[in-house]
Amino acid sequence: MGSSRIVWSITAMMLQTDKESLPDDESYDLVIGMLLLTDQIDVALKYIDLTLKSGYILSINVFTECVRNCVNKGRLDTLALVIERCKKMDQNKALCPPRNLCNCIANVAMEEDSSEMQKKPILLSVDEGLVVFVLGTTGRMYNAKLLDGSWAILKRALHQKKVPNPESYLAKIYTHASLGNLQKAFSTLHEFETTYRNFTKEAEEDLLFPFTSLYPLVMACSKDGFVTLDSVYYQLENLSQADPPYKSIAALNCIILGCANTWDVDRAYQTFETIDGAFGLIPNIHSYNALKCAFVKLNMTSEASSVFDHLINKGVKPNSTTCSLFVNTHLVK
Repeated sequence: MGSSRIVWSITAMMLQTDKESLPDDESYDLVIGMLLLTDQIDVALKYIDLTLKSGYILSINVFTECVRNCVNKGRLDTLALVIERCKKMDQNKALCPPRNLCNCIANVAMEEDSSEMQKKPILLSVDEGLVVFVLGTTGRMYNAKLLDGSWAILKRALHQKKVPNPESYLAKIYTHASLGNLQKAFSTLHEFETTYRNFTKEAEEDLLFPFTSLYPLVMACSKDGFVTLDSVYYQLENLSQADPPYKSIAALNCIILGCANTWDVDRAYQTFETIDGAFGLIPNIHSYNALKCAFVKLNMTSEASSVFDHLINKGVKPNSTTCSLFVNTHLVK
C-alpha cells in the first residue's frame, strides 16, 4: 500500500511540473518501472504513451517488463497496441521482445484460440511445433498475411539444413484450403509430395488421408459443387501432361471424396476410372474408400459391396475406414 502511494505522489509531481522542467526519459522509466512492479498496468501504459509522445526512447528493460506484465495478465491486445506505437517511431522501432517471451506470447495466443484442429499436431520441436499451431490459427482466422509470415519464419529457422516436417505442410494446406485458395493448397500438396517422395507406403497412407489430414482440402474442393471439382480436375489433368509431369493420387482422391460429399456418384466413379486410365496411376485404399463412400451416401449398397470385393481381389489391404464403410453399407440394407 505504501509503495502505491509513493508511485502516485511521483506521478502527480511529474504531471504538475512546468514546461521548463519537464521529466526526461529516465524519469519516465523510473515511474513506469514502479507502476509495473505494483501491477498498475493501465496507469503504466498511460506513461508509456506519454514517453512516446514526448519523443523519448523507451528503455529495453521497461519495454521487456511491459511485455512480461501484459503476457502474464493475458493483455495481448494491449501489448499489440504498445508494439504498434513503438514501431511508428524511428527511435523505438528496434524494440523487440526477447526470444523466450516471444514463445510465451505465442503460447498464450494459442490458448486463447477456442477452436482446435481435427488432429493435434506433434510438437516436433519448440519452434516448429509452435509454427504448426500458428498455421492452424491462421486457417481459423482467415489471415493470409499471418500465414506467409509464419511460413517464412519457419523456413528461416530451419536454415536450409532440413525441410519442414509433414505436420507443417499439412497445416499450411489446411490454411490455404480454409482461405479458399485451392491453387496454393494443391501447390503445397505438390511440394509436400515432392519433398517426401521417398516415404514409406504406410506413412503415405497415414499422412495423405482424404478422410482426415486432407479433409479440409476435400471440403474446399466440394464447396461450390461440380464447378470447383471440375476446375480442379482439369488443372490436375493439364499438370499431368506438363514437363515434368505432376501426377498425384492424393489429389485425385480428394476430388473423388469431394464428389461423394456433393452426392455426385457419377463424377466420383468417372474420376476413379481416370486414375488408371488418364493418369496411369494405381488406385490405393483411399481411392476405393472414397468411391465406396459415394455409393453408401446414395444407398447403392450392391455397388458399394462390389467396390469392397474389387479391392480385395486386387490385393489392396483394407483399413479402418474400409471396415466402417462396410458396416454402414450393411446397416443400410
